[in-house]
Amino acid sequence: MKPVVLRDIPISLDAVELAAQLRVEPGSEDFEALQSLIAGVSRVARPKAVFTTSFITGRGEDFVELDGIEMKSRVMPANFKEIHRAFPYVATCGAEADEWSRGIADPLYAWWADALKLHLLGDAIKCLGGHLKNALRLGKFSSMNPGSLPDWPITEQTKVFALLGDVKAYTGVALTESMLMLPTKSVSGIYFETAKSFENCELCARRNCPGRRKPFSGSTEN
Repeated sequence: MKPVVLRDIPISLDAVELAAQLRVEPGSEDFEALQSLIAGVSRVARPKAVFTTSFITGRGEDFVELDGIEMKSRVMPANFKEIHRAFPYVATCGAEADEWSRGIADPLYAWWADALKLHLLGDAIKCLGGHLKNALRLGKFSSMNPGSLPDWPITEQTKVFALLGDVKAYTGVALTESMLMLPTKSVSGIYFETAKSFENCELCARRNCPGRRKPFSGSTEN
């Protein structure tokens, strides 16, 4: 199916919320500097997302085939066993915000800018999730992301991009030979409908991960 591109994504950069996250004291000179950065990136930022509907055309113990493209994973067949379609996607903070951040020389402000771009990526992901719920009337759904687990390595990212088509034209996101997405504050994956929520964290044994959303289970069964 033809990919759907989301471009007019609302931005939610709240200075007080971000100050708390970055440990900046409200009313301080640093807070004024943070507000200035927020104003600057808000003028140029255009977060984006693209997704498509792909249909399962084959499956086995260690693979799922979407629109004729084979995804090698033992977890995916367990997650996809009750469904017949899935939704490959890419979301990004946008090339505009990334280019803006490259003009910031101060190391502290550059770190703050990185946090702002991550927040913009979150806005894109939130908008994408809302679109899937409202436009496609999905119920509960989860995501798998290539490279988050050894079971589905980062090299599989090329297949997600292949399912979407010209991702760079749609979103400005380019995939390098080393599987790095540019802008770096971008994410790729596959959403799938599920009766039980799944997080990559469940199968990741990394300790003290700041992004952990679920405890490690050590099981490939969903």
